[in-house]
Amino acid sequence: MENKISERLNFHNSWWITGSIPTSISPSFHRPIFIQLLEYLNLDRIVILKGPRRTGKSTLLYQLMTQLITQKHVSPSRLCYLNFDDPNLRLDLLDILRVYEQIHSLSLSDKEVTYLFLDEVHNLPHWSSLIKLLYDKKLPIKIFISDSSASILTHQSESLAGRTIEETILPLTFAEWVSYQQKISTPSLSHPDSQLLTKYLKHSGFMHLLDISDPTLRSKMLLEDVLTKAIYKDSVEIFGLREPAILERLFGYLASSSSGLANISKLSSMLGIDRLQTSRYLSFLENTYLVFPLQKYSHLIRESIRSQNKIHLIDQGFGPIFATSPDSIFESVIARHVWEKYPRNVYFWRDRLEVDLVVNLNQILIPIEIKNTKIVSLKDLAGLISFSSEYHAKIGYVIYLGPKKTIQEDGLTLHFLPAWDFLNHLELG
Repeated sequence: MENKISERLNFHNSWWITGSIPTSISPSFHRPIFIQLLEYLNLDRIVILKGPRRTGKSTLLYQLMTQLITQKHVSPSRLCYLNFDDPNLRLDLLDILRVYEQIHSLSLSDKEVTYLFLDEVHNLPHWSSLIKLLYDKKLPIKIFISDSSASILTHQSESLAGRTIEETILPLTFAEWVSYQQKISTPSLSHPDSQLLTKYLKHSGFMHLLDISDPTLRSKMLLEDVLTKAIYKDSVEIFGLREPAILERLFGYLASSSSGLANISKLSSMLGIDRLQTSRYLSFLENTYLVFPLQKYSHLIRESIRSQNKIHLIDQGFGPIFATSPDSIFESVIARHVWEKYPRNVYFWRDRLEVDLVVNLNQILIPIEIKNTKIVSLKDLAGLISFSSEYHAKIGYVIYLGPKKTIQEDGLTLHFLPAWDFLNHLELG
């Protein structure tokens, strides 16, 4: 058994021999979250990275290791990476660490810090209790965890309360995507933001698809690498869902009508399953970050909770696969941008008329209307104006494809912002 563990450890940690992290798995392009993760190196917390498959969580771990070796001068032997997608590593974590100590003739209780990186940790039996045990011993160990199963992490990490800090890693935002394009391709520097946004809306923010120019191949890889694995692997192995084909149909329907309301009764009837099962399947899609929900805004919390949620795709790359309308994709991209910045404070509103987004900033309500067009009239903003009148909003935003301008309408200040500007510089209020 020890020989088997030793072989897998050496396989996953080539830097123990070479002294460096391969550039193929640790690219030079860094997302903004990387700076935040560097700050966490000095924080006495277990760092958890969660998010959908193929968004670059493992890449961030490798980049952290590169930084530790090159800038912090940490010995490569003090960096231990364990990928529990490897079935040969789904053993007792303490047994694995004992072999690790033997390989390098070191002890985890040494004064020198050991950095432990646990990837796809949901595959490790009893992982949260084992990590709690390590942490509570106050050994000089810095632990990073990554996983694509948010609800499993949330449930099992309850025993780690007060010991963790979490970051959600999603597909690249427009600003990150532009930064990547500018880094790898000089001609893109000459493209105006409006053209770059058009390209982004037709592309994908999943990291492994950034260099795939063929839209057909990109869609195929997105289906196989993200959607199929989430639906046919994770849903069965992790969540125990019995009918992954039904789950696929549900996602297909939600994707084709992205930014629409999720009527549980209607979905239940369409899928031929009961409401409880439908809700469970929808929760799976939300917990694996394939879609994200927005609640209806209401002063009454009970009404907000009981109302139908609006469901958005997490990534525009699914649009061509499921024939999602350009208007819906445009709205979902803007909505995700706001939702990422204000995850607990963004809603939509509907009461005959509708407002696409409502942000609650310290009890100041800010309505946002999203229009995939260059010209927007006041008639097109009836919902926003009605909401502002009812809830005494003083400021509203219109995100569209036209020029930047500000107008006054019956005491309401309306800021018209081009979408590419808004996606690069989100500042409300």
